[in-house]
Amino acid sequence: MSKKIFFRNINNTCVIFLILFGFSYSQDSLEVVSFYNSTNGENWINNENWLSEKTLNEWYGLTVSDSNIVKIKLKRNNLIGTLPENFGNFNHLTLLDLSDNNIKGEIPESFQKLKYLDSLDISHNNFNGSIEFIKQSIQR
Repeated sequence: MSKKIFFRNINNTCVIFLILFGFSYSQDSLEVVSFYNSTNGENWINNENWLSEKTLNEWYGLTVSDSNIVKIKLKRNNLIGTLPENFGNFNHLTLLDLSDNNIKGEIPESFQKLKYLDSLDISHNNFNGSIEFIKQSIQR
């Protein structure tokens, strides 16, 4: 009895979550909302389909492969704020272009986890601190 109810409750919860937020079931879904909120996504120049019922691949600036975000391209899009510490949880990210925005603060150390990152452009922002750990991560 409890197993059946337990699984039913889990499935209902997941279905409600997916219906309300329109996400495919992946960790990237949660991380991208955190990123949106920490960079003032409501006031981006283009935030088409963000936080909508559309699939992540239909959200402006994102490219998805096998339910994982592989590219984030939001150049000159009025991103203001800081990158969330969990940003490195985009485990399959190969390209990141956040150039020409107003992102500030330190680059999260979790960037070290971006092992597939081949292309990175975060120029013309207001980051501070060292980026040596990023260089080392990309070069491996």
